[in-house]
Amino acid sequence: MKKTVAMTCILFVMFLAVSAEAGIGFKGGMNFTKWTGDDWQVEDDYSWKPGYKFGAFLTLPVSPIMQIQPEVYYTSKGWQADGDFDGEEMTLTFNTNYIEVPVLLKLNMSTPMTFAPSIFAGPYVGFMLGDPTWEIEYGGESEEMDANRDDFNTMDIGGVVGAAFDYSMATTTLTVEARYNMGFTSIIKEEDGEEYDVKNMGFSLMAGLSF
Repeated sequence: MKKTVAMTCILFVMFLAVSAEAGIGFKGGMNFTKWTGDDWQVEDDYSWKPGYKFGAFLTLPVSPIMQIQPEVYYTSKGWQADGDFDGEEMTLTFNTNYIEVPVLLKLNMSTPMTFAPSIFAGPYVGFMLGDPTWEIEYGGESEEMDANRDDFNTMDIGGVVGAAFDYSMATTTLTVEARYNMGFTSIIKEEDGEEYDVKNMGFSLMAGLSF
């Protein structure tokens, strides 16, 4: 895992070195995730799991309205289920943490004002960090335990679509955005020759500054 983090950092340094016009920024916010897929039985009690997402990005101009935007984030994913057990409220949460690396194509819409809307899309690859965990909250108490990492594919590949507003200031740009992530590959490992269709999905609300 240390090699994965080191490789991600090296890639970002390379991107910065090849473009003198590259801008760098930092972004963070809330993440809301679930699982989806043919082999994941969604029930009414399952809800979006709140989490976090923060990291850095580069903007590499291609044209006056188009940019390539490689990013790297530390993000939490998983799902949450609420219910009753013996008359007491119970919450079961499954947590996973990833280093996520999207590479986005961003289209900026010019306006006569200091803010401009934009849309973006592109692929991402995620690398699971550490062991997934189960957290059970019941009767006013909470207990956490590790899940078996060997049951999961540690690489998550998917796509991103979203929209943003960029507000230009004197030396920085403030960005507020919403994005949707959808996994393309199953996060559950094949077992005894049987494949499983269980994927990450989620949306994020973030804000950031670029220079």
